[in-house]
Amino acid sequence: MTEADLHEAIEQKERFAVAILAFVLQYDEEFGSGSKLTHYQEFQKTFVEKICNVTSTERIAIFVEIDGCGDLELRIGKQSYFFEFKLGDPNDVLKEKRKKENLNEEEIFLREGGYGYGIQQRCLTCGTAGNYIVLGSKRFDVKRNSPSLVCFSKTWSDIYDCDGKSDLAKDLFRSLGSLKIEPFTHMITKEYRVAKSATDAAKLHAVLEEVAKIFDFKGFKWEVEPDGSGIGINFSKKGLNGWCGYGYESTKPAICFYCKDTKGAKSIESRLRKKFPNSKSLRIDSGTVPEITQEDDSLTDQDWFDSVFESIFLRPQQT
Repeated sequence: MTEADLHEAIEQKERFAVAILAFVLQYDEEFGSGSKLTHYQEFQKTFVEKICNVTSTERIAIFVEIDGCGDLELRIGKQSYFFEFKLGDPNDVLKEKRKKENLNEEEIFLREGGYGYGIQQRCLTCGTAGNYIVLGSKRFDVKRNSPSLVCFSKTWSDIYDCDGKSDLAKDLFRSLGSLKIEPFTHMITKEYRVAKSATDAAKLHAVLEEVAKIFDFKGFKWEVEPDGSGIGINFSKKGLNGWCGYGYESTKPAICFYCKDTKGAKSIESRLRKKFPNSKSLRIDSGTVPEITQEDDSLTDQDWFDSVFESIFLRPQQT
């Protein structure tokens, strides 16, 4: 998977997080029109208090993906709150732009085309005061010196601390957990009953550990989907990165390699095709990601992983 692919994947997750949060807040508003206080009203109420730092009973106007202003706008009375969602390190938000253009964060933010500039223009049109909030994994100093904007950061943990008793809020928390956003991941795992499959899970773990040991994948990292749809290890060897495990596209063992370019991907595919000439699963995804899934049931999982990696890397001599 290329850097561009990873960036696009993160942006897709961010857009989903924006959409589901906006939906819950909007639906909450509809339930909040009556006189009786419900959990729906409580989530919206605590969100406004904990995230926007304001106590208000006014109706919220919600806008999603405002061009040049951010991912989400909440308009409460005479205040507008513009959110920028970040699933990565919030300190890296503008790193590439700073590197390319030799500008600091404030200059990028406030110049024409930056969020600060766009927010100020929108607030002038709407007659509201502007607030800019970065929502990410940790709080940090939002260095945006502007007399017309209040700028600060909030964390996903702050949202977790909002009232989540209603079914709708629980659905929101589970959805954020499916995106691997802490601390919501436990909303997925707490529903598991895995005692009956614990033995298989232990065997699966042992197979992948052995593969990493045999082929000397130093510093490999486990990757586990919170919803139980997949488990594997991310490895790196001789400048080639990849993933191997279960649940990539099926329950069978699978391997994919993240090549730097099309030429490298075709080279990997060619070597795998020599080893598995009749493979129907072997293909190159997105131009640079060769991938293959086990099709020969006569091989054990361990033997299949070994045979694939032996066609790419020399198997180290066992001592």
